[in-house]
Amino acid sequence: MTATRPKRSTVASASSSTSRRRPPEVLDRAWEAQLEVERAARARDELAREAVALEASWREIAAAVGVSPQAAHQRYHPDRR
Repeated sequence: MTATRPKRSTVASASSSTSRRRPPEVLDRAWEAQLEVERAARARDELAREAVALEASWREIAAAVGVSPQAAHQRYHPDRR
């Protein structure tokens, strides 16, 4: 599920300095970072499910995705889809 981009209010920069980023630019970069996080999470989940199909142990899968073996089993067991 991809996040819905929030609407931004137009914010005028209080400084005319070119060395500072304007709020819209920072928010755009934050939005892009969030999309990358979501893409990475989908890729992680797909790879973990592939590891399950290839009969990797829950301990191995857990270590790869950064959770406990119990959490990996709960999240990626084929019966949980």
